[in-house]
Amino acid sequence: MRIVLKALMVIMFCAPLTGAGAEEGWRPLFNGKDLSGWTPKIRGLPAGEDPLETFRVQDAAITVSYENYEHSVTMAVKDLKRISARLFHRLVNGLIGGF
Repeated sequence: MRIVLKALMVIMFCAPLTGAGAEEGWRPLFNGKDLSGWTPKIRGLPAGEDPLETFRVQDAAITVSYENYEHSVTMAVKDLKRISARLFHRLVNGLIGGF
């Protein structure tokens, strides 16, 4: 089994060095410039709709940004406060209720 794993690792690391690529029928999935050919899917919206520009291309990479979501940080803080209050209540109740 170790020999097979070593052989696979050698193949994985040497394959990029062979120059295999477009000449063998491969085509890139992403052009590095825009999202043409990609369909974003955001929960609650139909496929292809991204009104807040969640998915973007930056530095030739597909990135995800939530900076246009104005309520996301506020909601996260409220959730954190609610969760910490519940945790504190359970901790105190467990310590005091155990005596």
